[in-house]
Amino acid sequence: MPHSISSSNVARAIAALPEGVVLKQSSVHDDTHRVSGGLVEKLDILYQAADEAYSSAQPFTVCKKGCTFCCTYIPISLFPAEVAYIQVKTGVASTPSEEVDFGSSCPFLSGEVCLIYAFRPYVCRRHLNFSDTSEHCQTSSPPTLTSIHFDEIWRTYLSLVANGEKSMDIRQAFSKRVEARDIAEKVKPCQ
Repeated sequence: MPHSISSSNVARAIAALPEGVVLKQSSVHDDTHRVSGGLVEKLDILYQAADEAYSSAQPFTVCKKGCTFCCTYIPISLFPAEVAYIQVKTGVASTPSEEVDFGSSCPFLSGEVCLIYAFRPYVCRRHLNFSDTSEHCQTSSPPTLTSIHFDEIWRTYLSLVANGEKSMDIRQAFSKRVEARDIAEKVKPCQ
């Protein structure tokens, strides 16, 4: 039986969003522009708001700790500003490449653990599977994912990182596999 994206799961997730999450996401643009720091501090604020918003929807998904499907088969798009953010937060230098193999996992994935979970790109924060089952996560054929879109977070994200830049896949920005020992001093891996 083929899997389906459950619109009822999406609707339930939206209906269950706490009022505080809705209010916070609506003020994220002002919050990021109020801070006197640079881009790293602004992205910290944006990512915190995104985490709060998307974690509210997580109970209505089949996503769970240890699933690495999105980390391997789905494009992990990010902008140069996010590459710089990851470099600052982890100390890992970018190793650019034009090639990308969507069957290879994210260079920051070690087994079933994201080595940069706290500093992962925005797109990783919003990948949620609202299917009725995790069946499609067992295949190498990327599905079409339905996502909840937080407009103000999205607009703020684009205003901070896009700036006319082209996005790339994380496997292009960091083409060499990263080992836990390479970033252990700055980052606590988790997922």
